[in-house]
Amino acid sequence: MKSKKYEALTKEEFIARHKIEWEIRGKELQDLRRQLGVSRRYIADSLGVSETRIRNLEVGNPVSDSKLLIAAYKNFIKSELYYSIIKSNALFMKGL
Repeated sequence: MKSKKYEALTKEEFIARHKIEWEIRGKELQDLRRQLGVSRRYIADSLGVSETRIRNLEVGNPVSDSKLLIAAYKNFIKSELYYSIIKSNALFMKGL
């Protein structure tokens, strides 16, 4: 008897099994993007992927190389946040 861990799944079964997880992760990414105030197009252009691919990631649809794309997305958000903090501090110091 095969272990459930290594059970062969159809594409549809695999998607159904992971859909909720993907939706939660996508919503988290979308929330981060919105808090930063940038568009999907801006992230897509910065990462060199299509806006559709970013949308699919954010709404929980299957995306090829999703782990790599998520890592790039998160690193991009971190760098943008870091840049905005540095910029804010520079403007603050200029006003002193």
